[in-house]
Amino acid sequence: MVVALPALGTALFAACSPNTGDLFGGGGTTGSGGATSSGTTTSPTTSSSSASSSTASSTTTTSSTSSATSASSTSGLACGKAPDPPGGTCPAVCTGGCSKGECTISCDSVQACRNLTIACPAGFACLVHCGGTQSCSGATIECPDEYQCTVECGGTAAAVQACAQAKVACSKTGPCYVGCAAETQVCDQATVSCGDNGCSAACTSTNQPTLACGASCSCKGC
Repeated sequence: MVVALPALGTALFAACSPNTGDLFGGGGTTGSGGATSSGTTTSPTTSSSSASSSTASSTTTTSSTSSATSASSTSGLACGKAPDPPGGTCPAVCTGGCSKGECTISCDSVQACRNLTIACPAGFACLVHCGGTQSCSGATIECPDEYQCTVECGGTAAAVQACAQAKVACSKTGPCYVGCAAETQVCDQATVSCGDNGCSAACTSTNQPTLACGASCSCKGC
């Protein structure tokens, strides 16, 4: 069963803003295949071996650069960015409504989404708000493919243990952000499984979620 929540009244959390600096560059350009002679006599075997070694080194560098580039961007976008979601008819799970392609799932009452699996709908960015006592405690939150995923925990005096032991499963390609306010144990023992895109958490609370960074291009905990 999937539950959604009302839209936020005030902005209590900072937006995810991973660094979007230059992608890792690589050196190495492959030569024309010929070795340059620096002495009066150059062994053909040595020259060939040197050229082969140079080519292999260049290939390794290029491969490393390609790997870094892949880890630093998603779908051609800079790290931490997501394409605009297409949106559409607002799904029933979006109990907080939909706006500009973002689905809001509201879990603001006492234990509203406790121990539930909250699945963000496809084609929408997703905002899950957990603002009640144990409202998302023990819940599993599944983020949407490709688009922004934001989980906001707490923000009201009643939100004790709002996201305690919650599990946030970021998608492989979409950026992911978790905010934890100052209420007691609001994110106690919560975990965030990052994908390849930017993954971050911001906390006012001393109880901080644990981030499993994996291959994230930019992973920043509280």
